[in-house]
Amino acid sequence: ERRMIEIRALVEIGSYEEAEVMLEGVNSAVAEDLRSDIYWKTEDWDRVVSHGYKMLGNRWEDSLELNNKERKIVLRIAVALALEENTAGLERLRSQYLTHMENGLFSNAFVMITEKDPKTGSSVLQLTQSIASVDQLETFMDSYRAEFEAPTNIN
Repeated sequence: ERRMIEIRALVEIGSYEEAEVMLEGVNSAVAEDLRSDIYWKTEDWDRVVSHGYKMLGNRWEDSLELNNKERKIVLRIAVALALEENTAGLERLRSQYLTHMENGLFSNAFVMITEKDPKTGSSVLQLTQSIASVDQLETFMDSYRAEFEAPTNIN
């Protein structure tokens, strides 16, 4: 657990390469989340997509509703595909996850990003860029809050 905290700290300060080295050979849900954050923060869109699909597996075949973590992964994949202008990838993602993304967190953004005929390409690009920025801000704020909520050992 201490190692994961160290790696999270490296990710938060932008030492992505060092964090990736420390993650080598580590297979856990926390490690996969950290890898996902590294790919997202370094704007490695190909790896965001491939790792996101790896984390989701064949989840799209399951009729159970997606949880918020899974919804975030799907949205990140959509943003990455849109920024890469990968129309075929967006169509595939939409066909697999549209029913899963309806009526929940990120549903409107997902629909807009994956539309077959977006209103304007520039508005979708602006939306995807703002989602990327907001997500990075939220990640920072989550870690900031956790730091101040953590108990201190001051005697």
